[in-house]
Amino acid sequence: MVHVNVLIKSYHLLYKLIDVHEINNNYIFCRRYGFGRSVPTQKSDDDKRKAVAGALGGGEAEGDKSERQREEEEKRIKALMKGMASAGTDDTLSSAMVGSIVGMQSSEILQVASEYEVKRADLESAQPSEKVLGAQSHLRLVTGLQKQIASFEKKCSEVQAKHDELYSEYTEAQEELAEVIKRKERIAREMEKLNEMENEENSE
Repeated sequence: MVHVNVLIKSYHLLYKLIDVHEINNNYIFCRRYGFGRSVPTQKSDDDKRKAVAGALGGGEAEGDKSERQREEEEKRIKALMKGMASAGTDDTLSSAMVGSIVGMQSSEILQVASEYEVKRADLESAQPSEKVLGAQSHLRLVTGLQKQIASFEKKCSEVQAKHDELYSEYTEAQEELAEVIKRKERIAREMEKLNEMENEENSE
């Protein structure tokens, strides 16, 4: 809603600037073709309505339209000259005056633009930008991955400790097995010797 109001204000101010530009062009036209000062003050509401009706009327001939438009333009020029005559000189609507009018409208436009920037800054501060949201999302993703990595590392450490324990038990079992094998072999040799001795005694 704020943006719409600002745009509407800007439109009206720009429309005023266009009117000032048209007035200046009409003044130059008057000076070039020598219109006098003693002219009617301003066109009435009826004239305005007629001008609008003439502009919108689709059934009029092209010549009538041109004549009506020319008359309306002359009335506007005469009204402008009358306003300049009341100021005292033909040069009243000088470039300085036009500049002051434009400057006044420009200051209003700058004010509206300043208000727009303030509102836009407020909206940006109230709602994080896409860049900030993207950075926050990336940070959350990295934090989640770091937690998962830490959990996997802990599990790996526990598995490694269990592996070391089982390997130690396996090594001890291997050593005991080797000792048992040695004893078995020694006993087997002793048994062979005893058998040989018995056989010798029996043979005698």
